[in-house]
Amino acid sequence: MKNDPTVVVGKSEGQVSSEVQRQSSLTGELRDIIEKLKARLVNVMSEMPEGPPKAESESPSLVLLASEIAGSNDGVTNCILALQSIVDRLEI
Repeated sequence: MKNDPTVVVGKSEGQVSSEVQRQSSLTGELRDIIEKLKARLVNVMSEMPEGPPKAESESPSLVLLASEIAGSNDGVTNCILALQSIVDRLEI
C-alpha cells in the first residue's frame, strides 16, 4: 500500500484542491481589501475614465482543476488591475 500510486495521486489531488480553494479564498479577501482601500481613498482619487467595453474572450475547455486554477488566476489579475487603477488615479 505504501508504494500504491493511486494513494499518492489521491492524496496529491486533495492537497492541490485544498490549495486552490485556499488561493480562491485569499483572492476574495484581497478583493475586499481593495474595495475598502478605494472607499478610503475616494477623496484623493480622480474619476475613473470610461474605457472601451471589455471584449469577451472564449476560454479553452479545461479539466476541472485547471479551470479552478484559471478562475483564481483571473481573480488575481483583476486585483492587480484594480490596484493599478488606484495607483493611476491617486492625486497625492
